[in-house]
Amino acid sequence: MYSHRYLRTVIAALVALAVVGCQASAEPPTTSLLFTEAEVQRATMAEVVSAFGQVSALQDATLRFDTVSGRLTDVPAEVGQVVREGDVLAQLDTEALERQLLEAEADLQVAEAVLREAQADASPAAIQRAEADLLAAQYELAKAEMDLALAQSSGTRSLEQEVADAWYEVQVATDELAMRDLTSHSGEIRQLEYDQAFFQRALRDLPADQDRSELEQSLTDTERALNAARTARETSLTTARTALRQAQERYSRAKAKLDRARSEGHDVVAAARLAQEQAADAVKKATERLEQARQGPDPAKFDAAQTAYDAALAKVESVQSSIENSSLRAPFDGVIFEVRVQEGQVVGASDQIIYLVDPNELHIESFVSEVDVVRLTEGHPVRIRFEAYPEMLLQGEIEAISPRGQSQGGLMMFNVDVAMERGTLEVLPGMTASLKMEIGEQREVVAVPAAALRQSPRGGLMVEVSAAAGGWENRDVQIGMNDGVLAEVFQGLQPGDLVRFPLQEPMEQSPFGPGMPEPMPPVEGEEMPPVEEGEPAPGEEMPPVEEGEPAPPIDGPGEGPPAEGPGGMPLGPAERRPLPEGSEGRPIEPPAQGQEPMPLPTGETAEDAARRNDSAQGAGE
Repeated sequence: MYSHRYLRTVIAALVALAVVGCQASAEPPTTSLLFTEAEVQRATMAEVVSAFGQVSALQDATLRFDTVSGRLTDVPAEVGQVVREGDVLAQLDTEALERQLLEAEADLQVAEAVLREAQADASPAAIQRAEADLLAAQYELAKAEMDLALAQSSGTRSLEQEVADAWYEVQVATDELAMRDLTSHSGEIRQLEYDQAFFQRALRDLPADQDRSELEQSLTDTERALNAARTARETSLTTARTALRQAQERYSRAKAKLDRARSEGHDVVAAARLAQEQAADAVKKATERLEQARQGPDPAKFDAAQTAYDAALAKVESVQSSIENSSLRAPFDGVIFEVRVQEGQVVGASDQIIYLVDPNELHIESFVSEVDVVRLTEGHPVRIRFEAYPEMLLQGEIEAISPRGQSQGGLMMFNVDVAMERGTLEVLPGMTASLKMEIGEQREVVAVPAAALRQSPRGGLMVEVSAAAGGWENRDVQIGMNDGVLAEVFQGLQPGDLVRFPLQEPMEQSPFGPGMPEPMPPVEGEEMPPVEEGEPAPGEEMPPVEEGEPAPPIDGPGEGPPAEGPGGMPLGPAERRPLPEGSEGRPIEPPAQGQEPMPLPTGETAEDAARRNDSAQGAGE
């Protein structure tokens, strides 16, 4: 049976050796750092409002057809294409709309004619036309009444006379046509044709070295006169032919009337009376039109005609607008960022077709808290840095501040638009930018380089500062303003203190494996936790093992209690480490004065180690 003190000593040694073995097997690679030093000084610092923003275009548009729908017959637009205002980006099928336009235009012509008739007023020209129509109707009535009287008195005699008169007119028109064919401009045309042939022959026979301009001008004048004479002859003959045709038509009508009168059952008097009644009705209508022309248009008729005309015109304009809107055009110069359709697809009026952006007019949209926005104004200068160009610092200014805030995560944030001067940088919509706006300055503040700040294991920030006794120590600091170059120090440093910081952070792998956290390094000047009662304090010698009780072999199988690792788990053969050579049977030496104590397993405190040792003691007894 092992004594109480012996067991505690052996178990503590096993735990310490296991941890040392693990650390030795996975010792991280060392990294050589290049440090720079800086003195804490008083400085004048700018008070800065920081924000993040996103680049967006001042002018962009998601294009839709809006009022028409249908099948896409052509989509010439492509992503990245530079377009000009008015360029066609997509085209709908307009065959059905074009048919509707033809129908609407025909309806408009009818409505326009009705409106013109209703718009007749008491102008002198309208009255003269109405009077002329009335005189013509009265003449036809007088003629019809005379025909009726002749029919009643002589039967078909008047019709026979009418046929004879019509035949005479045909003979006269025939003779007139023959006479004009023989005499109309015939001599003039023959003379001009002779002159034309003469000048043509003269030009053909003229030597090449002689002037031809006079003959060519004479030939041109002759041909012009010949064409005019031929046109005049043709016009005269056309007039004579027209007169002959009209005489022949009158003769045909008169002969047909006589033939009907001579046929059985035909009443000549009844036919003459019908013609007289029709002529009288025409006189009546002509008289009404004359009276209406003198009085002006009928208001009710005019209003109805105007309404019909307006409706027809609106339909034509609507169809024309639909045809025009079937071509999706670029509303401004820009670049196509997205095409969401393809040729042959059927789209609706509200479907998104193309996203167009003007990349020449960009700004940055950001949000600033209500605490800071009251200190900003339009035109305020802004320093801009893009994540895509971290080495470049651009200048801009605030162009607009939203008067209404938005709640974000319990804070009231206000939209701030920033105009920028991008110069030659290729800035695209959607890029992220860091914004800094100076709103004031603080003089004579204690300042330290911002690069010297590191996260403290106790939370907050710390710096590595030169210790009074030599070397370097970590010191917690309280920071105020931080413009990315200097940081204001409220507490922890004084002017004249010397700090250092690496020019490049080391990239070390955790000795506990990839992805495993490293144990928190001890901070200089921090006291170690108190040792449990019965444990040797640092610097105190371990009590010797009682005489007669040899130490059991640590690595021997089946002898003594099993060795345990962190958490009380038994150590396997590969995890057990032999004691250093010559240390068997000797008490474990405590750490020397000033030497750091053996680190405990990751996540284990001194209280946990004491309780585990007590459990091991009970198991051994």
